Amino acid sequence: MAADLASVTEKPLSIAAPAKRRLDYIDALRGAACLWVILHHTFEHKPVLTGFWHYPAVALVHLANIGWLGVSLFLVLSGFCLFYPLAARYSLSEIQLNIATFARRRALRILPPYYAAFVLTAALEIIANHRHSGGWDWRGVLQGPENLFLHLFMLQNLTVKTLDSVNGAYWSLSLESQLYVIFPLLVWAAGRFGLKSILAATFLVSAAWQLYCFHRFGFSLYWTPELAAYYHALPARCFEFAAGMVAAYFVARPRAGQQRIALASILVLIVPALYFVLKVSRFGPLCDQAWGIVFAAALVLLAQVSDARFQRGPVLRSLVCLGRRDLIQRLPDAWGVHRPPFIADTPYFCEPHSHIHDWDCSNSHNRWSLLSVPSGF
Repeated sequence: MAADLASVTEKPLSIAAPAKRRLDYIDALRGAACLWVILHHTFEHKPVLTGFWHYPAVALVHLANIGWLGVSLFLVLSGFCLFYPLAARYSLSEIQLNIATFARRRALRILPPYYAAFVLTAALEIIANHRHSGGWDWRGVLQGPENLFLHLFMLQNLTVKTLDSVNGAYWSLSLESQLYVIFPLLVWAAGRFGLKSILAATFLVSAAWQLYCFHRFGFSLYWTPELAAYYHALPARCFEFAAGMVAAYFVARPRAGQQRIALASILVLIVPALYFVLKVSRFGPLCDQAWGIVFAAALVLLAQVSDARFQRGPVLRSLVCLGRRDLIQRLPDAWGVHRPPFIADTPYFCEPHSHIHDWDCSNSHNRWSLLSVPSGF
C-alpha cells in the first residue's frame, strides 16, 4: 500500500480540476463530526436499560463513547480545507502561501469567538460556584496569572495543571491553533520535499511521541487531564492534519488508482481501529494515525459523489447546513452544557437513581462546557 501511494505521488502532476468555492461533502462531514462530539459529551458512559426496546439507546451510547473521534475527523478536515485551495491553484513545487495574510485570517477567525467563549464560561463557572458555596470565588476559577496567560495565547493544553481548567474542552481549540502555526512549515516542506516526505515525517514524530506516552502511562479507556496533555499534544496529533493535506491534494488533482488505494486503506484499518478504541484504549500508539488514514481516505472516496447527492433529503441537507463554515464560526464550539440532563438522564436511557447527576459542583468540566468542536475550519 505504501508503494502504491509512492507511485501515485511520484507521477507527473495532472491538470488540476477547477477549484470549487466549497465542497458539500466536506460540509456534511463537518456537520456529522459536530453531532458526533455532541453525542459524546451528552451520552458518554451512560448506563442504559436492557431489553429489546432499548437497543437504540444502547447503540447510541456505544457510538457516543467513541465520539471523541469527531475531533480526529476535524483535524483531518482542517488540514484538507487549508491545503485544498493551494493544491487546486498551484502545482506542488510552485505552492505559495502568504504567511502574514494566513496568520491574520486565522487569528480573526479563531480568537474573537474563543475569547468570548472563555469569558462566558468563566462567568458561568463563577456563578455556579456562588450558588453552590455562597461565595464569589473568581480566583479559584481563573487559577492565577499563569493560567490566564496560557489561555490568552491558547497554550493551556501544554500542561496538566491548566489543560482542564475553566473548560477542559478547550484543549482541542489550542491544538488547532498550534497546527495553524506549523501549517506554513508543512506547506514549504511539501513543495520542497513532496507530500510523501511530510506524511512520513509527521507519522514518525507522532508515533515516537505516543510510544513515549504509552511507556509512561499505558492504555486507558477513560479520559484524564494527564493522559490528554501528553497524548493530545501537538507532536502526537500532527499526522492527522498532514493526512488531511494529502487528501486535499488527491482531491484537487485526482490520479488514476487513488480510489483503490483509499478503499484498501479503509478496509485494512477500520476493523482493528474500531476494536482498539472500543475494547482496548482511547489512547495508544498508532491509534490516532490509523484513524487519520481512515478519515483522509474517506475524503478521497467521497470526492467522487456528486454534490447533488448531499442536497437530497432533510438529513444530508441539515448536515451540510450545520457544517457550513460561517455557521460553525458563529457557533464557536456549539454553546451548551456538557451533558444535558433533560436528554441523557431520562428513564428511557437510565435506571432510576442508577446514574450520577451531572451537576456536580466539584467538576467544572461536567458542568459548563463548550462542546469540543474546533472552530475556524
